[in-house]
Amino acid sequence: MTVVFVELLVLLVLFGALNAAQQSREKKNPAVDEVVKKCVEIVRKETNDRLGFKFSQFDAYIKRDKTVDFIGTAKERFSFEKCMDDSEYPLK
Repeated sequence: MTVVFVELLVLLVLFGALNAAQQSREKKNPAVDEVVKKCVEIVRKETNDRLGFKFSQFDAYIKRDKTVDFIGTAKERFSFEKCMDDSEYPLK
């Protein structure tokens, strides 16, 4: 009976450790979040400075699979990729 209890306890501990590791991997990296936000602000400002206040429709976000998706003009997409690369988070 004691052996079964010990084995069950070991399995529960291992399962808990695996679950904690999985949850840790699923959390977003706050540094990446901040870089994405910063680069979105930079890209929007560049477009708005060039074309007028609130003209930019550019946006970006981090998907569940940890990839970054973004939408905007070709110039905005280029600027965003460059900003991310300059911030040491290349998208390609």
